[in-house]
Amino acid sequence: MKIDLVTTTSSVALAPPTERLRITYEMATSQNVNDPDSTDALRTHLVAALVEARRALDHLEVDYHTAMTDESVIQEDRDAIRLLVEQSRTHHARAADAVMRLDDGTYGQCERCGEAIGSERLEAIPDATTCRACSA
Repeated sequence: MKIDLVTTTSSVALAPPTERLRITYEMATSQNVNDPDSTDALRTHLVAALVEARRALDHLEVDYHTAMTDESVIQEDRDAIRLLVEQSRTHHARAADAVMRLDDGTYGQCERCGEAIGSERLEAIPDATTCRACSA
């Protein structure tokens, strides 16, 4: 599969966080991940997803701080923004973990049993850390 970087870059940038990780996985698995060039490409895309997750988190944290200091904002709105910040922190942590696992050679390997995580599972959940059997 040939990757069109212009289309892919704009597709990744406009997609929601989970979709960005799925696109990253598809781009990475379209080539041999054991090939150093392919691993570098996967790392580049995972780092891009990590940077985007950090940008989104920073933006939400500013929104939350603004909501907390604005007396006209009701508590329900503050709570909703807080939940979004927590979700964004989790997303950022999972993206950072995926980059670390790629760097240490364990990306796509189950953390519990050590077996390979199935390609179907990684396609659905690119930052998965366990195989289907261990996640049940």
